Amino acid sequence: MSYDCSLLDPDTKEVLEVSFITGVNGGTQVMGGTNRLWLNVTYNYTDSLRKAFEVETGLWSLKDVTAKASRQVLMDAIGRLSGEPDDDYWKDTEGNARHALIGLLTLSMHAPDEAIWEIS
Repeated sequence: MSYDCSLLDPDTKEVLEVSFITGVNGGTQVMGGTNRLWLNVTYNYTDSLRKAFEVETGLWSLKDVTAKASRQVLMDAIGRLSGEPDDDYWKDTEGNARHALIGLLTLSMHAPDEAIWEIS
């Protein structure tokens, strides 16, 4: 199980795309990369994500938040976690969760300010 995190056009609700490969990867990866503003994050990180966001809902707290508003939220969440990613992507470590949040922040920086997060 996992979270699919996408930045959507606020009018069409379609996942936004950019003109380059984002280089952001998660639990599900697209061969050759993707230009979609999307990241798949394993549910294994739930405890670390709850800590990062300081709420029980963890990553779900981004749902329907704009890219602009999410940037500071993500930076704060990243700052609450420490460590480097583990060689085992699936392991719930602060470093792994932090790496996923950095990926989400990166996507938000490539999105228009008014793009909205869909977390499913």
